Amino acid sequence: MWILYLFLVGIVFLGLFTSYTDIKYGKIWNKTIIITLVYSFVIYIIYFLSLNPGDFIGYLNQTTINFIFALLVGYLMWDVGLWTAGDGKLFTTYALLVPVFVYSPASYIAFFPSMNILINTFVPVFLFFILVLLFKTSWTAKRISFRRAFNPKKVLFLILSLFVFLWIIDIVSSFIGVSLNYFFYIIILSMVILPFEKLFSNNFNLFVAFLGVLRFFLDKSIFTIYFVKTFVFFILMFLVLRYFILELGFIRFTTSVPINNLVEGMVPAELIYKQENEYIRTKMLFFSFLGYIRHTNSIFDMKSEGLSCKDILKIKKLAKKHDDFKTFQIQQTLPFAIFLFLGVVITLIARGNIFIFLRFIFG
Repeated sequence: MWILYLFLVGIVFLGLFTSYTDIKYGKIWNKTIIITLVYSFVIYIIYFLSLNPGDFIGYLNQTTINFIFALLVGYLMWDVGLWTAGDGKLFTTYALLVPVFVYSPASYIAFFPSMNILINTFVPVFLFFILVLLFKTSWTAKRISFRRAFNPKKVLFLILSLFVFLWIIDIVSSFIGVSLNYFFYIIILSMVILPFEKLFSNNFNLFVAFLGVLRFFLDKSIFTIYFVKTFVFFILMFLVLRYFILELGFIRFTTSVPINNLVEGMVPAELIYKQENEYIRTKMLFFSFLGYIRHTNSIFDMKSEGLSCKDILKIKKLAKKHDDFKTFQIQQTLPFAIFLFLGVVITLIARGNIFIFLRFIFG
């Protein structure tokens, strides 16, 4: 379709320019986003004027709903600290620049086809970090992370939690008529287990055990080969990715900075929260928002833009009262714009989900 070439011009411009500014300056400029959005709207006007009335209404509705979902998801992922505000705006702009007719029927996700861009972005990010961690960390660090990840108590808790929450997600998704793939399951599980743990606090283990017994007697699907294979897959995925890789990532991608050397914009790799009359320091395993959700009584607001001057003053004030508090753990950051650009390129090539595309190619 001829109009796709006009969209490609905007995608290439936005991808190359934002990748350059993010690498060189660590910023995605608003004027770049605004210029590209204006360009996108002009292209859509030209495109919609070329359609017959029936197709116009359909494409307009799909494009509008997809854009609204992208805007909401971009904001939420910023609000929980998964990426910066600039990354959220960039994703929303890409969601508009990749027209809905690009997605193949097999990859099309109702209301939000741009979810494919997120899938195709975060998969390369994970692969990048896994390769870095495997080849750029010492055997000592790997052994430490392995012991922590495969702690028997932690493994048992993980098995029970997955057994329960996979059931809850299946019930909810069936009720609302939504089909989920493995990527969605992993994302949802990562975001729901910790809030539930916080909600039930000391009774969380009892809550999980109760629902586990309930599922054992009510859900006959757990006695099928399909369930066993799927369940083992999720256990291994969480043990390797959420525990082993994230533990290893904390070792590799964080550094201790003297309290007096903290500057605005540094991204914290640990939280400080008050529990009764005591201040507790706890590390955040790479995805800062997961730890932040668990301890919402942190002394500073966790945002992906990093520490503010007010946050640093709080940390320094607390350090004066504790002689052993001399350093603070900081995350190393990376330019995310280039990964988003790569995710868009993959989406265009695959016409949606890269896994569906590869499965189609290799049978």
